[in-house]
Amino acid sequence: MTMNEEQLREFNDLPQSGSCRLIDFESVEILILESFPPQYVLVVTGTKPYFNMKVDLVPLVYIRQPEYCGIEVVGCLPGFGLPATAPYTVSISLNGIIGTEGIEVIGATRSEQREIPPDEQPVEHTLFRRWAHSFEEDTEDVAVYRPFGFEFPPAFGRDGFDIMRDGGFIRYDIGPADGLVEVPGRWKAKGPNKIVVHFDDPDIEPDTLHIVSCEGDVLRIKR
Repeated sequence: MTMNEEQLREFNDLPQSGSCRLIDFESVEILILESFPPQYVLVVTGTKPYFNMKVDLVPLVYIRQPEYCGIEVVGCLPGFGLPATAPYTVSISLNGIIGTEGIEVIGATRSEQREIPPDEQPVEHTLFRRWAHSFEEDTEDVAVYRPFGFEFPPAFGRDGFDIMRDGGFIRYDIGPADGLVEVPGRWKAKGPNKIVVHFDDPDIEPDTLHIVSCEGDVLRIKR
């Protein structure tokens, strides 16, 4: 959450709660929902010191976006605490509370940073198919692709690529007599809307696909 300097000073001058405290956590997990672009959910588990303590994840407030947005693990007691430990699991959507690098979960005695998106992450399942260039639909900024077998208008060859679920990748270049030349490689996700392809031929430079959208039978790539 961001605010200006005056708002932050006013917030910090407010009295602190007497019923809430930072508590420790045991594990941190980032879930990636099946959407495109993917949505991230933080899940934190641990043991609370009081059976009736309510545990929440509370994002810190900032004037500007930090590298890692802090998220505190806060336990609050509604009156008298029942002195018995109990496990807890809490979650929060990370939409709008991610720093330039990721998040930092902050407990009573330790903190843990996580990069978002993770270095390796699932990519939206509808990408896993062979795509052919529908250049008739291109715009100045976006190249459009349709699934192989789509009823395209007649053309002298169409380039494209095949993105495979196991990380394989084949680029189809237009070759002699309008045939297609296969250029194999491997892809890896590098963000919520970007994959990087390294080709088997070391003389071919890696390629980066910036995905604008992937909806059903149409894929749009930033040119």
